[in-house]
Amino acid sequence: MTLPLSSGTLIADHAHTTVGFSVRHLAISRIRGRFSEFEASLVVGESLADTSLNATIEMASLDTGDPNRDAHVKAGSDLFDADTHPQMVFKADQIVDTGSGYEAVGSLTVRGVEKPLTLAAEFNGVAENPFSGATHAGFKASGSIDRTEFGIDFQVPLSSGGVMLSNQIDIEIDAQLVLQTD
Repeated sequence: MTLPLSSGTLIADHAHTTVGFSVRHLAISRIRGRFSEFEASLVVGESLADTSLNATIEMASLDTGDPNRDAHVKAGSDLFDADTHPQMVFKADQIVDTGSGYEAVGSLTVRGVEKPLTLAAEFNGVAENPFSGATHAGFKASGSIDRTEFGIDFQVPLSSGGVMLSNQIDIEIDAQLVLQTD
C-alpha cells in the first residue's frame, strides 16, 4: 500500500498548518494552544514501508493567548524549560493504512525524553495551488500523551479534590504539505 500521493518530499506550508494541543484546566474546561514555529517533512516512498515523517517544533513559539501563562510554561523548569530543551521532535518511520485512515507510528522527544507515539491521521486530498502551481496535500492528525512521562509534572491540587492540569495532553494538527520540485 501507499499514500495516494506521488513519491517525493513534501514540507509543511506554515501559512496553512496548525500545530495545536489542548489540556483540561481545573477539571472544568480546556486550554488550547499552538506552536507557530515548526518544520515538518513527509517523504513519500514507493510504498508505505518507504514513507516517513519528521517534525521539529520550537518550544518557545508556544501561544495559548495568555502571555503570562505562556512565559511560565516556556521558562518553568517544571514545564517546558525551553531554554534547556528548545525543541520537541516527532519522527515516524512507519505509516500504517488502517482502512479508514492512517497511523503515523514513531517517537516523540520532549525535554530530552523520547517515548513512542502514534498519531491517527486522515488524508484530506491533493490540490494544485492556483497562484503558485504547487501541489498541496492536506492531512489532519491527532493523538494524546501523558505529560508526566516527559518530566512535565507541574501540578497544583484543588480544594475540590481535583488538580489544576490534567496529565493528558491532546495533540491536534491540521496540515498542508507542499510537494518539493527539483
